[in-house]
Amino acid sequence: MSGRERTEFAQVFGTSQICPELPCIAPANIDLILDNIFEKDGKYRVIDCEWIFDFPVPVAFIIWRAINELYSSYPQLEQDCKMQELLEEYQITQEMSETFHKWGTYFAEHYVGANRVLHYSIPEIGISLEEFRKRHQEKDLLNCQLFVDTGNGFREEEKIQAETVLQDGAFRVTFDLKNFKDWKALRFDPLEGKPCICRIDHAGTNAKLKAVNASGKVEHGDLFLTTDPVYLVKMEENKDQVKISGMIAVLSMEEALERANWLLGKKNGLAFWRK
Repeated sequence: MSGRERTEFAQVFGTSQICPELPCIAPANIDLILDNIFEKDGKYRVIDCEWIFDFPVPVAFIIWRAINELYSSYPQLEQDCKMQELLEEYQITQEMSETFHKWGTYFAEHYVGANRVLHYSIPEIGISLEEFRKRHQEKDLLNCQLFVDTGNGFREEEKIQAETVLQDGAFRVTFDLKNFKDWKALRFDPLEGKPCICRIDHAGTNAKLKAVNASGKVEHGDLFLTTDPVYLVKMEENKDQVKISGMIAVLSMEEALERANWLLGKKNGLAFWRK
């Protein structure tokens, strides 16, 4: 990388270094996680193309993010194929993984959280949350997770799971932090395995939530085309409990693909898929 490119990289991912320098690619889509890649008619299509940068980014970092997100979403994979073994297949060492984790944490907490890339944002989308609330007339269960960073990043070993009743799309969940001392950061995953629309009720929430990987806004809610929606949680002080409430509507994969088609069609002036 040139000096200018290193400066641009550091603004997004921080200053942690790896030696020797790794092969890079530019432009770079750093969000090539498996949840954003779909197969149709023998071809692979990528959705949620929000985080594309013009400066060089190490290819190994992009691969690491895909693997890390896969095992975070489906921890049961560890039983059949160890994550470390898969990383070694792509020549990603433990030292590289530790640095990549620092990059990812800086990106989520300082770059995305600070909202410094408004020119990448997507306009509000004209679909109604009420359309999807009708599906939740009966009580359902919502499995939420709160990841707690105690200095080692967000890990499966340090998370709190909570099951709450979802009625007419509304949820309310409380996480107890008493067993986590001097935590550094919090991450809220409202559900797992489904695209969704989520609207946080700030009046019933004792923290500030920032959507990390939402694709757009709908009626003051967040549209997640990924199957692993993520919020960063900011609290004014280290309280013993995190209380979060809001509305959530689960999307089918067909609906998510239609939203992706609409988003990219509007952004690029063409249809993403032609039927």
